[in-house]
Amino acid sequence: AALLLLGQLLLQRPQVEVDASRVRTLLEEVAADHPPAMTALGRLLATGVGGPQDESAAVRWFRRAAEAGDVLGMSWLGAFLVLGRGAPVDHREGRAWLRRGAQAGDAFGAYYLGYHLTRKPLGPEDSEEGRRWLEVAADKGHVKAMYQLGRLLMRPVWRGGPSQKVALGWLEKAARAGLPQAMHDYGVAL
Repeated sequence: AALLLLGQLLLQRPQVEVDASRVRTLLEEVAADHPPAMTALGRLLATGVGGPQDESAAVRWFRRAAEAGDVLGMSWLGAFLVLGRGAPVDHREGRAWLRRGAQAGDAFGAYYLGYHLTRKPLGPEDSEEGRRWLEVAADKGHVKAMYQLGRLLMRPVWRGGPSQKVALGWLEKAARAGLPQAMHDYGVAL
């Protein structure tokens, strides 16, 4: 557990004085039997912290973690598949993994699924489902979900749905949480 926390610290604050390559090596040793370590290692590989960046290897670790039931692994695998990072673009499989992560309670999975469904819908029902997943993530405190939900609800296509007041409320929450683009959009909307 301490090793996972150290890996997460490196991802959030790469300027911290730690031998990142040693942490990465240790994670590689533990990852074979520990799905959360698989996901942490995938994230280090994806960002290049502690060694060379290797998105293909990151996807392999995310897949192993996801298939072993790690919720974050599911969400990260889904995000990489819909973006085509480290693997060919695969919207259907990517969305399936994002949905599994979101259904298991991961706010990032819910956010990214909602964002992707509203930005690149494969069918008319996708935008509505995307809005619902953005709401789930926003309710869990995901700041980018708050922002995207506010922006989505400001669009004319959502007239007759939630009021502009609701949209402004989400933009305000994201702005108060410190998201610069939310501060800008909220200020312009007022």
